[in-house]
Amino acid sequence: MTLATILGPAATLLVFALVAVGIHWLSEPPGVAARSRLATFAPPTRNAYGSQRGGSLLMGQRRFSDIPGLQRLLQRKDAGERLAEELARAGMTLRPGEYLLMRWAVALLLAAVAWISSGALILAFVAAATGYLAPILYVRWRQRRRTRQFEEQLVDALVLISNALKSGFSFMQAMQAVADEMPDPISAEFRQALIETRMGAAVDEAMVKIAKRVRSAEFELVVSGMIIQRQVGGNLAEIISNVVHTVRERHRIQREVRTLTGEQRMEGAVLGVLPLVLLLVLLVLQPTYLSHMWAETAGRLMLGAGFLTDVIGLLVIRRLVQIEV
Repeated sequence: MTLATILGPAATLLVFALVAVGIHWLSEPPGVAARSRLATFAPPTRNAYGSQRGGSLLMGQRRFSDIPGLQRLLQRKDAGERLAEELARAGMTLRPGEYLLMRWAVALLLAAVAWISSGALILAFVAAATGYLAPILYVRWRQRRRTRQFEEQLVDALVLISNALKSGFSFMQAMQAVADEMPDPISAEFRQALIETRMGAAVDEAMVKIAKRVRSAEFELVVSGMIIQRQVGGNLAEIISNVVHTVRERHRIQREVRTLTGEQRMEGAVLGVLPLVLLLVLLVLQPTYLSHMWAETAGRLMLGAGFLTDVIGLLVIRRLVQIEV
């Protein structure tokens, strides 16, 4: 049994899994509802220089890479700006050019390892695709984790802002208190908003930018309430206190939902991983047992159909236990 016999099917299954997960995430990008609702209160406008308000104040001077050719490539169709937003949302300090070079380097490295170990061109392409897609999944995972951390810190930050406003401080001073006293990532986001306001952006624009970066439905409530208060007036401290109560109740309901659906989520994970684990065990312990499945067209079709139904089952179970609160 050669190394290619083991690495080939395993790499193929991994690529199919990455593609399936990527299609699922692209079909439902996070934060669509938040961005559409915020756009009704603060739609993007254009200033005298033709750039959108709320965009980078130094857009024309932004450097995405020190390599001239890569810099020109990232400046086309705002590709560099989109990558910069994705990395900022994940809390990563990489520049878009460095991020792209890392993905290309990982893809070439895995392709070279696969080519040297097996000599199969198809396996090299599969390894290159895996290396190119894996950093994207890692960035998405960092984004989700950072959003969860932000939402866990949000109640304490809102209480701090509300108390500061009731004590007579301005909203800018309350934001400074959050940036100084709260941990990351919420302190980093408010610190970035303070920098933007000092560079000439309006406070509501800076808050909308935070909502776009973190893509949190709970912080969306805060921004919507603050923008409405600035438009029609009212007691901002009382509005924030009401939002704190709403966010706390939402957290309580989410914990109850996670408790009630914990068994189903565990069953979905076990049922999804069990066929792959069984396949790898058979390949190691009894390689000839599945030799005809790889050698014949009907066997490969059966394996592909089994893997596809496994992925579909995982997505269906994930959808059933994903209850919106």
